[in-house]
Amino acid sequence: MPQSSVAETITQGPPRRLLDGKKRVLTSAMLVALGLWIRLGVSDAPAFKELKDSGNVAKTPLHDALTKFPRLLLVTSGLHLAQNSVFYLITVYTLSYLADNRDDSTAGVTAVMIASAIGLFTEPLWGGGGVGL
Repeated sequence: MPQSSVAETITQGPPRRLLDGKKRVLTSAMLVALGLWIRLGVSDAPAFKELKDSGNVAKTPLHDALTKFPRLLLVTSGLHLAQNSVFYLITVYTLSYLADNRDDSTAGVTAVMIASAIGLFTEPLWGGGGVGL
């Protein structure tokens, strides 16, 4: 494989014919319907229901969060940015190294795809308390 095949594989994306015209609209409508179905199936937390029933809900929650907790929002945003940056830097470095020095770009892409598929199922477990430390 040529050395630039990793970059070409990543940047080309799906064939354009798959996303043309009616298929694009249909795909978008199906994703919106799926998102709505998931959202309607998730109930609010009991603590939020109690707060909502008591009438003690902020009228401008975004404004309140920005004015009362600006440092916390910046720290949280920075941590999220740092986590994603490190992941992408390591991924790009590894894929480039494999393509340039080992002439094997498919192994790296396959490893990233497998790890992403595993993460697709394990991350909700961490968020839902299914896996404890």
